Amino acid sequence: MNPTTLPNPPIIPLRLVPDEDESMPEPEALHAPLAGEREVVIEIDRVSVRYGVTRVLDEVSFPIVRNGVTAIIGPSGCGKSTLLRTLNRMNDFQLRASVTGEVRFFGQNIYAPSVNPIRLRRHIGMVFQRSNPFAKSVFENVAFGLRLHGMATSPADLHERAQRALEQVGLWHEVKDRLHDSALTLSGGQQQRLCIARALAVDPRVLLLDEPASALDPVAGGRIEELFVTLKEKFTIVIVTHNLQQAGRCSDFTAFLHMGRLVEFASTEQLFSSPTCQETESYISGRFG
Repeated sequence: MNPTTLPNPPIIPLRLVPDEDESMPEPEALHAPLAGEREVVIEIDRVSVRYGVTRVLDEVSFPIVRNGVTAIIGPSGCGKSTLLRTLNRMNDFQLRASVTGEVRFFGQNIYAPSVNPIRLRRHIGMVFQRSNPFAKSVFENVAFGLRLHGMATSPADLHERAQRALEQVGLWHEVKDRLHDSALTLSGGQQQRLCIARALAVDPRVLLLDEPASALDPVAGGRIEELFVTLKEKFTIVIVTHNLQQAGRCSDFTAFLHMGRLVEFASTEQLFSSPTCQETESYISGRFG
């Protein structure tokens, strides 16, 4: 099916964010003490997730603030990736998954029955651990979401939006003469940046990244980390990482999960220098995990 004619699900979508020609309404008062006076974009409120009878997350709550990088850390199997997928309803694809609690995006519960998940994922984009470019050209990878959501007004506008997304990830000058080559011919680091550009092309408010540099060499991984500094000027970023050094370098806030529960959430500086929980101190000092 042509992506430009792909129908939305038979659910009346709520206006999670305004149209481009309108100003962003002020969200409800969602300021949490740890967020200070920074605007909260997503509020995770007592979220629990089960896969069948197995509970993976247990009443997790913390805020995600605008134009910051929030890192989710913890040992393998603690629920980090599950929590990330909960933030844009990617767990909907898991047939045995059930979610309780609320995830509020600018004050609106994204799990309300009337919310259109396809539209939601335009505003809360996601990049996976392993780069997954489509078996299409470099250009068509970036243009895919723009076509799907009917966001380009002309071929020139489509090209301009795709170029802007590639520039945002520092990839334009590397691929501008290869736009019609297969994306699969790019290096691993370039493919990951292309996937980030594909997510950014549709102008999301939030970008979710699941271990974005774990499969890359140190040089390519360093370039991904450098992106966070510039991207957070426009986007709100949430990353899952097992690399504590990466979390310390890149994030403004950190949530530490263990065995499906939130142990501690604080500014990254506070959590790494003077954690309030002994469990946190033991983890970041390498005593387990």
